[in-house]
Amino acid sequence: MQATSLNSLVLLPPPPSCNSLLHSAPRCFVSHKRFNDARSFIHASKNDSFGHGKLVDENMILLRMRIREIEKMEMKSKGPSDWTEWEKKYFENYDSDVCEAVGLLQRLLMNTRPCLAVGSLALLMLSMSMSFSISVFHLVELAKGIM
Repeated sequence: MQATSLNSLVLLPPPPSCNSLLHSAPRCFVSHKRFNDARSFIHASKNDSFGHGKLVDENMILLRMRIREIEKMEMKSKGPSDWTEWEKKYFENYDSDVCEAVGLLQRLLMNTRPCLAVGSLALLMLSMSMSFSISVFHLVELAKGIM
């Protein structure tokens, strides 16, 4: 596996020298290759929103999150051109709205008794499947009546 350097002019400052980091803190990764003496290192900035100065590896979720963050900054939260204005406006707040809805559901379920929470979820699941099956039954009867 070869290390990948993630250095953006916008997000990350230039990495410090590797010698100073090897003696102070493990923030620098040095890999020696077998055939040549090339060194590569990866540095994660402390001012990023996910890494907090951790090492970056190409298989880490941290790198994928940073790539998405960079792409989002490049896209500047604009949706595709064929979207309407309200879709573009809602797209900017979609993640926070989903987190807010899940948090509300969690608060409601945590403030109820466990039996009541499980029972209401089971009732909701059964009612949805029952209404769907009744709708399918009526559609089949309607199709038989037409033929």
